[in-house]
Amino acid sequence: MVLEIIECVLKVSKKIYETVDNVQANKKRCHRLSDRIRCLVTPLNELVKQGDNSAVYKEALIDLVRTLEEARQFLKTFTKGKSVLRRLQDAYHASREKETFESLNERLNNLVPTLTFGLQVECRKSVQKTFSVTTRVTEDTKDESSDLKEIQQMVNALGLPSFHCIRFADLKEKKLHSESDLYIHYSAKYRFNQVVLKKPKYALTSARKEQFLTDARNMLQFNSESVVRVYGLCVDVRDTFMIILEHMKFGSLNELLASEQPELNRTTLIRMMIETARGLYFVHCCDVVHGSLSLSNYLVNEDLHVKISGFEFSRSERDIAQSESSNCSLPSECCEGTRIVCPKTDVYCYGLVLLALLTRLSGKHQHIDPSECQHLMANLVVDKQPLDVAKSCLANDSMMRPSMEEVVVDLTSYFEKATDSM
Repeated sequence: MVLEIIECVLKVSKKIYETVDNVQANKKRCHRLSDRIRCLVTPLNELVKQGDNSAVYKEALIDLVRTLEEARQFLKTFTKGKSVLRRLQDAYHASREKETFESLNERLNNLVPTLTFGLQVECRKSVQKTFSVTTRVTEDTKDESSDLKEIQQMVNALGLPSFHCIRFADLKEKKLHSESDLYIHYSAKYRFNQVVLKKPKYALTSARKEQFLTDARNMLQFNSESVVRVYGLCVDVRDTFMIILEHMKFGSLNELLASEQPELNRTTLIRMMIETARGLYFVHCCDVVHGSLSLSNYLVNEDLHVKISGFEFSRSERDIAQSESSNCSLPSECCEGTRIVCPKTDVYCYGLVLLALLTRLSGKHQHIDPSECQHLMANLVVDKQPLDVAKSCLANDSMMRPSMEEVVVDLTSYFEKATDSM
């Protein structure tokens, strides 16, 4: 019985490899899923050769067949012209594709312990490494960024609108929500979704207006679960530009960490470290520098998941902020001269975000003064691994700072160890 199921597994997986060769969209994630399937399925050939008919594999193999068949049907949707066009048109209204990819990868991962039980040690380690959380997080984030870039190019080639202009009349129940130095925020409903309207307080000159629209078009590539969703732009009767964002119940990460409610346990705070790092890593994978990263640029939804925001008009915001204030939370190399920012600038700013999460993890929350970071880190009682990551991010020499990919790998590794010990 087991050998017959394995034969079925091999047949379905072969069809998957053939299907992936013909996909027209989400190519990186499709090929990555195919590679992981191959990694898991190939060792099963040895069981066939050995004539191993052990019942220990039976249930896992049946689950594998089901998962592979669902994967095959899902991947087929990317080979049909009509389906691809439909996905291009609604790619920025839903995250179903990403959720399905993650679900399939997770289901395959859950089968690894049983299906590798009888393999030689080296072969088993190779499969386990392929499906480890650390490997999957970094690979999947990079693949998602690459796929969305390709979709952006296809959208442009097809002449489809690259962002949505929302009519002011379609925004219902508008109320003043909050104000910052640069923006007025309104709450509203758009097509039964709770949204936030972000209206600039600074004057939009013709040059800034052009930059505003250019940035809005570029935001199409940031349709990720790691990034606050953008519904589109709205221009009211007074020619005032507003950006329409998804509503994030708990506001900024800065507000959340400073409040007593809701209670943030150790697991949640460690997960937030991963999510904040992954959000910035995704932006960097899109060849974009945030340039004004802080706790205020991370927003928290009702499920306490953190998403990055605030990068969409960071150039305009930076110009205004620098002209109005001499205060600088950027690294020393950006506080002098031309203030040119680069990915390593973002890494430094992320170090401040991570340090704030670590102070809350240690049982307190306080404002992070960049000039006092070294003293704070020397007296912080937390696990060594995330603290070392924060220290490396805050290095004075930008060349000594890690990339965000390295940060994600280190923090994900820490998360795996921390959750295993709970």
